[in-house]
Amino acid sequence: KPCKRMVLYYHGIIFNGTNVANATSAKASNETQLTHKFGMLVVFDDPITKDHHLLSPPVARAQGFYFYDMKTTYNACSPTL
Repeated sequence: KPCKRMVLYYHGIIFNGTNVANATSAKASNETQLTHKFGMLVVFDDPITKDHHLLSPPVARAQGFYFYDMKTTYNACSPTL
């Protein structure tokens, strides 16, 4: 009998400035208070597991990027995809 249901758990790791798997990949250099900042590109590489434990062996990876096209504060917790 074929399996009709598959459950996987996506673990969204938020960039905190130290983890290299999720990082800002494009940013203006030599920013000053007079700099006109518009947008940010953030790349992610998050594990997908068979259970809800983050440290379980990953069965796949979710990879991609967020592009923020605004001049406000950026929040990876609620990206616009």
